[in-house]
Amino acid sequence: MDEAANCLIHRWPEGSLNDPARQAATAACLAAVDGSGDTDAARQAFVTVAEAAPILAARRVDGPMAS
Repeated sequence: MDEAANCLIHRWPEGSLNDPARQAATAACLAAVDGSGDTDAARQAFVTVAEAAPILAARRVDGPMAS
């Protein structure tokens, strides 16, 4: 969660900085880092805003690790 929070704070696309979902994801990640928040909820919040930004790489399901 520390890296996700860092990305949301320092490396997020400028056009999305004021997005309420990004701000909520940042708060969720920071809470998870300090132990007061749920890590699964923070991860999901990050994935949701990263997909909307879009900065999250597509998941591969056809490679050697696919089952």
